[in-house]
Amino acid sequence: MGQQQLLLIVLGVIIAGIAVVVGINLFNANSRTATLDTLTHQLISYGQLALEYYKKPKAYGGGGHSFEGWIFPNSRTDLESKMISPANGSCSTQTVWFDYNIDEDSQTMGIYGLPTDYGSNNDGSIAAAVFLSASGMRIVNMSNKEGIWTVVDLH
Repeated sequence: MGQQQLLLIVLGVIIAGIAVVVGINLFNANSRTATLDTLTHQLISYGQLALEYYKKPKAYGGGGHSFEGWIFPNSRTDLESKMISPANGSCSTQTVWFDYNIDEDSQTMGIYGLPTDYGSNNDGSIAAAVFLSASGMRIVNMSNKEGIWTVVDLH
């Protein structure tokens, strides 16, 4: 009888340990997905603002079919305060680094995002970008260590 009880206790401890490990792995996977979704959503918001600027006539404060002169908005769209530096075209929050680049012809533009606090050391396996042109927006993101990128075109 004592041997059977000891076997059941050991089996219970093993099952509990496996459940804890599976739970931690599921939490980490969900955390990656949530981080990428938040980053992509913020980039789409910036992309929409940049396209609005592009399509708005210069007389109304827009670019007049040019991205030249667009900077990150100086508004709070989330609960974190942004530190904005229009001189080099970058913006950062407490958790995400953003940057953008306007091509020489001012007709295309890319906005890039990278989480700065994913884990203790961001290995670069989560990143996203939005590429803009007169025809629309292309969203590119990566959320794995293999470097596989996902591309979505919005027109």
